[in-house]
Amino acid sequence: MRKLLPILSAILCITLLFNCIAAFADATEDGLLTLEEAKAIALKNDVHYHHQDEYIQDAKDNYEELSQDTSINYRRGSSIAQKEAAHISGKIQLENAYSNVRKAILTKADLKRASDSDTANAFYAVIEAQNSLASALTDLEIAKQELKKAEIKYMLNIVPKNSLTQAEEACRNSEAAYNKAALELENCISKLCKSIGQELDMSRVKLDATLDIPDIKNIDLEKIKEDNLKNNLSYFSAREQYKLAEYELVLTEEKYEDCYDELRRGSSSVREEFESMLYDAQKKFEDAEYNWNEKLENLEESLRDQYDSLEDLYESYIKQKEDIDDMRLTVKENKTKHAMGIITKAALDSSIASLDKLERHLVSTIIKLNKQYMSLVQYCVEE
Repeated sequence: MRKLLPILSAILCITLLFNCIAAFADATEDGLLTLEEAKAIALKNDVHYHHQDEYIQDAKDNYEELSQDTSINYRRGSSIAQKEAAHISGKIQLENAYSNVRKAILTKADLKRASDSDTANAFYAVIEAQNSLASALTDLEIAKQELKKAEIKYMLNIVPKNSLTQAEEACRNSEAAYNKAALELENCISKLCKSIGQELDMSRVKLDATLDIPDIKNIDLEKIKEDNLKNNLSYFSAREQYKLAEYELVLTEEKYEDCYDELRRGSSSVREEFESMLYDAQKKFEDAEYNWNEKLENLEESLRDQYDSLEDLYESYIKQKEDIDDMRLTVKENKTKHAMGIITKAALDSSIASLDKLERHLVSTIIKLNKQYMSLVQYCVEE
C-alpha cells in the first residue's frame, strides 16, 4: 500500500476542495469559479476569436469598395452576350461580397461557440473525474476493510489461504483503479487549464459543481431550425448559394427576354452565347436548390434525433432520481436494522456505498443531459 500514499497526499486537496483551480483576477469573491466565468476567461484568451474582427472588417471594406464602384468592365469588341454576362457577374459579385460580411460575423460566433463548448466539456470532465476518484476511493476503503477481515479470519483458521489471497488481489486492484482515477483527474485539470488559457492552482479557487436541469418541455424545434438556418454557417452558406443562384437565373432570364427581339435578328453565335448563359444559370440554380433541400432534410432529421436523445436522457434522469430515493429509504432502514443488530456494519456500509454510486451516476447523467441540450440549442440566439 506504500505506493498509494504519495498520490493520496497529492490528491487529497482535490477531493476536499472539489477541483480547486487558479485564482483568476476576475474570479468571484467567494472563491468559486462557475462555468460561465470559465467560458469568459477562455474567450478572453482566445487569440483567433479576437483576430476574427480583422477579417470582418476586411469583408466590410471589400463590400464598400464594390458597392461604390459603378463602372462595368466591358471589353472593347465584346458581344452583347458578353457585356450582359459581365453586368450580371458584377451584381452577383456584389451580393456575394455582402454575404461574405455575414459569413465573417458568423465565423466569429462559431469561434465563440467552439470555445464555450471546449470549456464546458473540460469543465464537466473535471467534475466527472472527481466523482470517479471518489467512487474509487470508496471501493478502495471497502476493499481494505474486507482485507482486514480476511487477515483476521485467516489467522483464526476460519478461512483458507486462497480467501486471503483473493482479498489481497481485490485490494491491489482497487488501489490500481484509484491511482488510475487520480491520474485521470490530473489530466482533466490539465485539459481545463489548456482550454481556459490559465495555469491551475488547486489551493485557491473551487470549481462550481452546481448543475442545472435544462427545461426540455418548452423546446421549440421549429424555432431551433430557423435559428440554425440563420446562425449555422453551413446552412447559411447553402441558403446563400441557393439565393444567389436564383438571383443569377432571374437576371439572366430578364436579360434574355429584354434582348429576345434583337437576338432573333442577330447572329446565331450570339443566340448560342445567350442560350449557354441561360443553361448555365439554370443548371447552377438546380444544383443549389437540390443541395439546399438536402440540407434542410438533414437538418430536420438531425434536430429530431438530437431531441429524441435528449428525451431519453431526461427519462433516464427521472428514473435514476427514483432509484436514489428508493436507495435512500433502504439506507435509512439499514441504519435502523444495524442499530438493532439485525444486519452487520458491512451490510450497512455496502448500502451507503451503493447510494453514493447512484448519486454520482446521476451527476454524470445530468452532465450528459446538459451537453445534449447545448448541442441542440447552440445556434439559438436570444434577441
